Amino acid sequence: MVPQTSSPAARRAAAALSKAHCCPPRCQPWRAFSFTTRHGHRPRRTTPSPALAIEQQNGPDRPRRYATTTAAGAATPINVNKNRPKHVAVIGGGLTGLSTAWFLTKFMPEAKVTIYEGSGRVGGWIDTEERPVEVPGGKQGVIRFERGARMVQPKMTLQNWDDIAFYELWEDMSFTSGETTEPPSHPWLGAEAYDRYFYYPDHLVRLPNIPGLSKPVDTLKAVGKFALDLLREPLYKNLVPFGASVVLNTNETPDTTDLSIGDEFVRIGGGRREPVDNMLSAMCHGIYGGDVWKLSSESSIFGSAFWNHRLKNGQHAFRYADERDGRRPAPLRKGEVPILAQDWDMVRGAISGDKDKVGVLDFLRRSGKTLKSINFAEGFQALPSAIVAKLTKNPNVKFVGQEVANVRLAATGRMEVCTFPFPPFFPLPLFLTNKPADNNHLPLSSSTRPQQYDKVISTIYSRTLASLSPPNTLPSLASSTAVTIRVVNLWSPHPRLNHPARGFGYLIPQTTPAARNPHAALGVIFDSDRTPPRRSSSDADAVIGDDLPGTKLTVMLGGHHWDDLPPRFLPEAATDDDAAVRAAKETVRIQLGIPPEAWRLSGTKLCVDCIPQHLVGHAGRMAGADAELRQAFGGKLAVAGGSYTAPGVMGSVRAARDVAWQVSGGFRKGKGGGGEEKGEEVDFSVGETGLGRFVGKRGRLWHAVDATVLKILRGLENSPGRER
Repeated sequence: MVPQTSSPAARRAAAALSKAHCCPPRCQPWRAFSFTTRHGHRPRRTTPSPALAIEQQNGPDRPRRYATTTAAGAATPINVNKNRPKHVAVIGGGLTGLSTAWFLTKFMPEAKVTIYEGSGRVGGWIDTEERPVEVPGGKQGVIRFERGARMVQPKMTLQNWDDIAFYELWEDMSFTSGETTEPPSHPWLGAEAYDRYFYYPDHLVRLPNIPGLSKPVDTLKAVGKFALDLLREPLYKNLVPFGASVVLNTNETPDTTDLSIGDEFVRIGGGRREPVDNMLSAMCHGIYGGDVWKLSSESSIFGSAFWNHRLKNGQHAFRYADERDGRRPAPLRKGEVPILAQDWDMVRGAISGDKDKVGVLDFLRRSGKTLKSINFAEGFQALPSAIVAKLTKNPNVKFVGQEVANVRLAATGRMEVCTFPFPPFFPLPLFLTNKPADNNHLPLSSSTRPQQYDKVISTIYSRTLASLSPPNTLPSLASSTAVTIRVVNLWSPHPRLNHPARGFGYLIPQTTPAARNPHAALGVIFDSDRTPPRRSSSDADAVIGDDLPGTKLTVMLGGHHWDDLPPRFLPEAATDDDAAVRAAKETVRIQLGIPPEAWRLSGTKLCVDCIPQHLVGHAGRMAGADAELRQAFGGKLAVAGGSYTAPGVMGSVRAARDVAWQVSGGFRKGKGGGGEEKGEEVDFSVGETGLGRFVGKRGRLWHAVDATVLKILRGLENSPGRER
């Protein structure tokens, strides 16, 4: 039976849930997430509480209720495997690795977890650098340069439900409760829909930002301006007939066909290439740093939308049907939307909270209409630092600050990890952030003797993992590709140099003339517009941004533009820091008219192989990698991260949660559905390798769900106490 819920909105979700055509509850028991929020509290700058500790060890102050709980209140998976691993190694200390370790300690509090990271710092490509600066007049301050992610933006309107896993981690780190975290962090939720631009062919074009029916006058103005832009901007050439073809398209494509993002949109867009070259290529620069004509459509953020489109056109009919229908595939009915089985598993858990829990439903109900971004005052490095701070309090967790030399399956049947020699200690602040070191240290193992584990989870780049494995054991991963991006940060004490172009920033299409983009820039981010300067150190509402006013930009160079270039033909910006800064200044001079001498402070980082590329056929290669991992390591080695599934912060946390839930025995099987025979078990787990959803139809099993459920979860339905 459906659990009792605590609000009318939650009861409407439960009612819609009961009408969803899915496996019956006896086959799919759910777990309820807890997303507790204490109202009326802002993040405070206070001394961290010494009582803050890992919940699984010392008992949480607000126990979570899942399908079952331990005495300490930690989550216990359904159908726990008594033989689940007692000692797990996680290779990689980036966001995926840290999140994996956290979820392992949460789902298996009795297990020992060892984290290998040989770079000297954690966080992976999340990297916040604090630079002291003094402006004329003697005023001093700190400027924060972000080299990777700087915020996250919810994407659930794109049929992407990875956000739910991130919100679970968000609450686990005590960010939602208003408590002081250790180290101190001050997250803030952005409600502004920042203007975005494309640079084509020689000027910035502001993309339409339609406020909605709540602001009819502004909406009419925005629609009118967009209509004019459609007539006069070369960027929008053929966009109207292209959009009409996408909406009305009924062309059939075999289910097994994987095209590039560009080819798929050309197929459903009536053969028109201009919108792909001018707009979608720029979007792929911002998301993947990749080539729209090479990236897999099935494995991209548009993948669910493409499959959704085919479902609605009757081209693909996997769905969970009613028992009375004999559990055979059936077309979608009116008011139903398709959702992947693995996503539905998370969605129903989020909407089935009991009266003692606020739940993710209430969080989204309060902020779903206004939440545009999630940020940190201290920079995004605060997120991995918070995870490390929690993990280091757990006696079952150990960090090994050495580079992994190789992994193999030992004769004992356990996994064996061997490392290169490395210093046994890192200064703690350096390990957590880029702040100057002090006398605090994080003890790390320095042994080079091979260590054995019941399970190893790799979160590093897939081609690197292939090089650490016995020769020729993982050819599917050895062929992986990734792009290298040069990130350049610029700061000037003069504010608003980028105005009147104000907003998040702009992306540059592949078709922008070389004379207007001579250094192969992917885009420019207006950091100073997104995080206004701190008004006062004592102002609790203004603890965001830098200490000093000014203009701060981030320029991204390279990406797929540098693919396949021999080292001797790479531009200087790819190999020399000073040349990269000069290239970035020249780029913003050409495109924004800002003179190079205006910049007072700069920094740069070459992010080598930072964004794995899911090229056409990616799903097939990952299915092959699943078989190779099983054969070479007997299911004892699993993988997770952007090399395999969605890149980015949300995708990393979702991958981490999925693999940890799998290792802990949390995933379950349902009966029937997905086109299988009645009574046959349906498995939508990630499997023992982490790549199980790429095998067969496991990753393409659909639920037909009442649209009301998803509207409520997205915060689109009104709820009590909320202004319309």
